[in-house]
Amino acid sequence: MSERRRRPLPAARHLPLRARLSPDHPRYLDILVAHARALAAGEHGYLDPSTGAFVFTALGLWERGSCCETGCRHCPYRAGPRGTDDAPDSGIEDGDDLG
Repeated sequence: MSERRRRPLPAARHLPLRARLSPDHPRYLDILVAHARALAAGEHGYLDPSTGAFVFTALGLWERGSCCETGCRHCPYRAGPRGTDDAPDSGIEDGDDLG
C-alpha cells in the first residue's frame, strides 16, 4: 500500500473545489451536508441532493490513490480554492496535488 493511502484524508481536502461546485449553487449546503455525512460514515459516495446521481466522496477518491483526471467534484488531489475562503491549507506535499 502506498504512503499516500495510509495517511488519513486531510481535513482541508473535505471541501470541493469552487470550480467544480460553486458556493452559489442553489443546493450547495445540502451537497456539503450529504458529503459530510458520507465522510463521517466512511462511505465512498453519496447521492447528489439535486440530481440523485452517485458522487464520489473525497475519501473514496483519496483511497483510490491518484487523480483520474475526469473532474470529480470532491477531488482531493487538485490544488486551488476550496469551497470556503477560510479552509486551512492542507499541508500536503506538492506531489500529492499532481494526481
